[in-house]
Amino acid sequence: MLNGQVKSVMKNSLVKFSKELNVSLQDFRIKMKLDESLEHPICIAMNKTVELKGLDWNSILGLKSMFKNSITSVIRDRLHTLSDANNVEKTDINVRFYAIDINGTPKIHFYNGLKAVKEISIDDFI
Repeated sequence: MLNGQVKSVMKNSLVKFSKELNVSLQDFRIKMKLDESLEHPICIAMNKTVELKGLDWNSILGLKSMFKNSITSVIRDRLHTLSDANNVEKTDINVRFYAIDINGTPKIHFYNGLKAVKEISIDDFI
């Protein structure tokens, strides 16, 4: 069930922000990585590999602030786990969501800096 909710939220975010930023859905990415403290995940809108701007968690999640901290804590923990399991520096790890069709169906790739390491499933990320 959580898998479906995450897919729905990311699908909506991909479509919404690609339109807002006037980037084709095919080229639009949402990048999640750790901030400089390595304790807070941040999101960045991208046009292919070019970073455009930071995205606010509340606008991505469509949730009230009280839920944001629990969700971002899970994302932070998953980024730390992926980093450790794959021997990737926490400063370099990021995941990128992108649409695989015109409906915005999300797919996720795990990155080491600028290099795509592998595709991961929603279940691997939550």
